Amino acid sequence: MTTRERATRVSGWPVPWADTGARQEPGGPAAVVTAGTGRRASAAGHYPDAMRYQEVEKAIQQLIDAAGEDELHAFGLATITRLTTADLVDEADEEDLDEDARAALATALETVTTAGAAELRALLDRIDEGTLADGDMDPGLLIVLTALEHWTTYLEEHRRGELYELAIRSLEEVDYRVSAELDDFLADPEMAAEYARIRQSLTA
Repeated sequence: MTTRERATRVSGWPVPWADTGARQEPGGPAAVVTAGTGRRASAAGHYPDAMRYQEVEKAIQQLIDAAGEDELHAFGLATITRLTTADLVDEADEEDLDEDARAALATALETVTTAGAAELRALLDRIDEGTLADGDMDPGLLIVLTALEHWTTYLEEHRRGELYELAIRSLEEVDYRVSAELDDFLADPEMAAEYARIRQSLTA
């Protein structure tokens, strides 16, 4: 599977590691407490002051659509920098990439803020050729590779949709660490902070 195919596949996020479970409160089904938050939800599982994941997704799409080209580029650059310096590939092992692919990835991570589209595409091609994982790639590595694909394609084709997907990958990275609740997606301070960063970057 190529990085482009992985990016397309991951675009169906929320991903499997997201914690979407909720437990029933002793008072019965009329109210639930979302796991790990202690906050009361309605029978529909939604807090009056909360944003569902789908609402966050829609808001980001609107921000991307409204942003100017300078804001888009600055946002994309800041976001790919954040994702490629987040130590997400530390847990990847030799079963994911061969030696040349790991070398290409290291170069991509080091040069992503200065490399052009052609250089990044060549590095991604080397990674594709040296990918050993078959559907079971380390989640952190998957986030990084799909983020690199979205950024590279944006540089090649200047499609806003690639930056929308990059924003979703950035939320996904936070979700990988904190397991955000889909019915109250910004309840965790880290997720709220990342959403605020995205909004600020796109409206600067």
